[in-house]
Amino acid sequence: MTLDLESSPVFREQARAWLTLHPRSWDRNPQVLPLGKQFAVVAEFVDCPPNFLFREPLLVRGDFQCGAGSRFEAPVYVGGNCAVGKNSKLLALCVDGDCVVGLNARIDTWVDATGNLDLRAGSWVGEVAMSDRAIQLSLEAGAAQLFAPEVQTHGHFGGVAEPPPFRGLLEVPKPSSGDIPEFGSVRGFRADKIVALGADTWVYDGSLALPAPVWIWIRSKLVVRGSFSCPAGSLIEDDIKCGGTLHVGGGSVARGKLTARGELTLEPDCLFEGLPFGRSGLAPGKRGPWLLPGRSR
Repeated sequence: MTLDLESSPVFREQARAWLTLHPRSWDRNPQVLPLGKQFAVVAEFVDCPPNFLFREPLLVRGDFQCGAGSRFEAPVYVGGNCAVGKNSKLLALCVDGDCVVGLNARIDTWVDATGNLDLRAGSWVGEVAMSDRAIQLSLEAGAAQLFAPEVQTHGHFGGVAEPPPFRGLLEVPKPSSGDIPEFGSVRGFRADKIVALGADTWVYDGSLALPAPVWIWIRSKLVVRGSFSCPAGSLIEDDIKCGGTLHVGGGSVARGKLTARGELTLEPDCLFEGLPFGRSGLAPGKRGPWLLPGRSR
């Protein structure tokens, strides 16, 4: 058996299998695990000092914690909970518990957590951040792609900001309903630029900035060739794709995929639930392409 260092799901299963087959160390010291021409290191737990450097794959049965400025140049598997110190850099990270990625830390490729994944301010995942439970993003944190049942910025899991006072409704129905979106009040909107693409998708050849404090309810897929923005407290039931910037107001709820080629911004306490998110990424005040709002680096 070898270790697949390129795929998070395969790496997780192989690491679990190796730890099951490999006997525990009676003195709890790390052990070397031969892997053909390579080797990995097996540890019962890890609590390393600041500026620690490690170059081999690491399999940890229990909890993992590294000090500030540490570097791990091969994938790390953690069977318990994980805390990555600030300014640290890891190639890849797979965690079977909760995971906290510290201030300005970087994961070059992927981080995959079974529990909650907390990306602290300035932290960044170069390819994919995944959680089976929820992802929390602090200021300037993000990833190229985010996948989780719930993704939240700033606030706490389980709640969102209060929506603005209700002063009217702007609904975007599915084309199959026979109704046209009431975009007449949107500045710059031109009716000749919106067309239906099938039964569930509208395409707008321009930019849309939906007004506040109107409550926005988007029930269909929406493709905007320019930029798109919606105010605080919006409800987005389906996918949105845009060719420019994408801005979602605070306390909004999105149940579909958000994709943008330009800057994607989520204001505080936005909540994502339901389907995994699409191709672009998410991080408050960062630039994409991503799979939720954010900004690429």
